[in-house]
Amino acid sequence: MTRTAVLIGVLLLGSVSIFVSAQQANFTGSVRPLDASDLRTVRFQYDAGARSHWHVHAGNQILILEQGRGRVQLQGQPVREMVPNQPVFLPGGVPHWHGAAPDQGLTQIAVNIGGVKWLNPVSDQEYQAPIRP
Repeated sequence: MTRTAVLIGVLLLGSVSIFVSAQQANFTGSVRPLDASDLRTVRFQYDAGARSHWHVHAGNQILILEQGRGRVQLQGQPVREMVPNQPVFLPGGVPHWHGAAPDQGLTQIAVNIGGVKWLNPVSDQEYQAPIRP
């Protein structure tokens, strides 16, 4: 199973208890829902050039682009490009930012575990740094 398939499964589980009670016959072995009270999914639309501030999540974050192109950077690492169908996994506790490409907007789904702490704005120099693989 691909990461995208797993992620879509997580997103579709909006109500874990309903899923498990309706689907329990579709599992082998012991499967039980976990508390999802700290799981949040948000869908954003960014205009070209729009971006978040630096921030850090208590738990992991997964970004999925539905359309468009974007940029993402973990603190101390190069800026990377985000494209549809290639989920971006961001570890908890690591400052990062993400947003649209300078010339193209995006629609993104963000899956967050735990709270978020907002930090400083991303400077134009940071945002416009060359993209590295």
